[in-house]
Amino acid sequence: MEVFLQLFSLGYIIIWYEITRLQALVCGKLARHAFSIRLGYAIIVQATARRFLSGKKIEAKIVSDVLVPSTAQELRESNGSKRIQFWLRIVMD
Repeated sequence: MEVFLQLFSLGYIIIWYEITRLQALVCGKLARHAFSIRLGYAIIVQATARRFLSGKKIEAKIVSDVLVPSTAQELRESNGSKRIQFWLRIVMD
């Protein structure tokens, strides 16, 4: 009877070990799957944020490309009008 109990307990320990290993494998698989889903969501959010920020930079670039030449034109017109007014004041006095 003692031998039977020893063999039974040895078999029980082996089965318990195998069950624990199986649970660890399943738990690891589920954790990796959940991680890959979260990683996919993080990639999507990151791509959307980068797209939004690059759009803002492009808008700023377009606006600066329009404003810089118009500012230069405005400066030339202002300087030209100041010179004309200067010489008119000299001639009129």
